[in-house]
Amino acid sequence: MAKSDNMLSLLWLLYARERMTAAQLAEELEISIRTVYRYIDSLCASGVPIISDSGHDGGYRLAPGFRGTPLFFDPGEVSALFHATKFAQNSGYPYTDVLDQALRKLQRTLAPGQMAHLEKHVMGFEVVPYLRGGSVEPWLGILEESVAQSRTVNMLYQKLNAEEPEWRQVEPYGLAFSAGVWYLAAFCRSRRALRTFRVDRIQNLNPTDAVFTRPADFSVQDYFSDKQMRERIEREPHSPVRVEGTPWAIASLCDHWFLRLCVLEQERTRVILRIPTVRLDEAALYLISYGDSIQIIEPNLLRQRMATLCYAWGKHFEQNGDVD
Repeated sequence: MAKSDNMLSLLWLLYARERMTAAQLAEELEISIRTVYRYIDSLCASGVPIISDSGHDGGYRLAPGFRGTPLFFDPGEVSALFHATKFAQNSGYPYTDVLDQALRKLQRTLAPGQMAHLEKHVMGFEVVPYLRGGSVEPWLGILEESVAQSRTVNMLYQKLNAEEPEWRQVEPYGLAFSAGVWYLAAFCRSRRALRTFRVDRIQNLNPTDAVFTRPADFSVQDYFSDKQMRERIEREPHSPVRVEGTPWAIASLCDHWFLRLCVLEQERTRVILRIPTVRLDEAALYLISYGDSIQIIEPNLLRQRMATLCYAWGKHFEQNGDVD
């Protein structure tokens, strides 16, 4: 462990145990007593108020005023961190060794009562890993670093149903974990388009020094949420909806949170939408709000539903208002 890590661990031990001898600190940190003395001197020189008590019950302790510093978590927060770690460990997360090291540091700070609370909440909480062939951890580490550094990667990728893997140079925008599978969102320079890749289909991966600029408005969360919604739409029975209208109305329709996922073709004054049949009534309610700024070219069923709604609303308001 690095010197800085040991020094911080020593500080945390004094925070948690109130008073410890040099021998106890050396045993806990697995270092020599002489090294403990050096660390104590360095911490004191840095302004940490460590008090040395001599005698039979002596040892090192932190000055009372320093103990009020809010360095640690409450029991619920500690349990949550350990629970979250189990998900990371069983998802292929590439930095589990660093995560484990951080948790060991945290454990050293816990008082006996806190440790007992943690053990009770951790012992009955497990995450069963998905049984998949091959580890993706080496690829995830390279990809995460490439995303952070905005550097392209060359990858040998086995596309589904393809006879042979193919080398691609991609600009990695972000990673996402869903239903036991890691996915990469990346701009493929070969296809000149944004693509989604399964990390477990990568056969080789080489980072490069070439840099790229990720779109400022790109969101990994939004990208994969939209992708999942589009896949659901494609699986459902649907009706092509042709709409013509003013440029403003067409642009507004195509910006709607759901309808934008249904766009098949879009021009300045017309759009073709792929709307699930079960959502035509919902679409009718929304499309009516555009009034005469749009026209429904097809399907006829949607036009009839919108006409029926307008007629029913007209009768309703005629009966419940002062309409001449």
